[in-house]
Amino acid sequence: WFKEQGFATAGFEDSVWVREAGGHYGHQLIVSAHINDTLMVCDSIETLQDFKKEFLTRFEGTDEGEVHTYLGCELIRDRPNRIIVFRQAVYARKILQLYGAWDSPTVKTPLEAGVRLSKADSPEVADLVLHRSYCGITGHLSFLVTMTRCELAFAYAEL
Repeated sequence: WFKEQGFATAGFEDSVWVREAGGHYGHQLIVSAHINDTLMVCDSIETLQDFKKEFLTRFEGTDEGEVHTYLGCELIRDRPNRIIVFRQAVYARKILQLYGAWDSPTVKTPLEAGVRLSKADSPEVADLVLHRSYCGITGHLSFLVTMTRCELAFAYAEL
């Protein structure tokens, strides 16, 4: 359907579609679709409303209005300066609380310089409960690292 409407994928990302201005829509449209979360962007509210109306006649969905969260991230808009900031503070708090680390002291770097983890740091017999927690922690951290917290990437890679 997107191709029929004149959209093309944005580079290598198959979940982001771009339609340049011209023809039926006078302004560029960008659509990001991830499972059941879709974000539509346009610099013309009229063009955006026309496109959303057409989109929702073709696909089941709802128009939730102006976006405040997307893919677990809070969006903070500074319209005068044309800046959008993505934050995952709520998500980060939830995972810290989930794993009992909310009250842990903060540090400037999550891993001391020069520290390398090895198999020798692991117990000889794996604790299945600890292993399950480890898998959960690394999975949750992965989402933080790939979305908004790239400064954690090195420490995350060591895990």
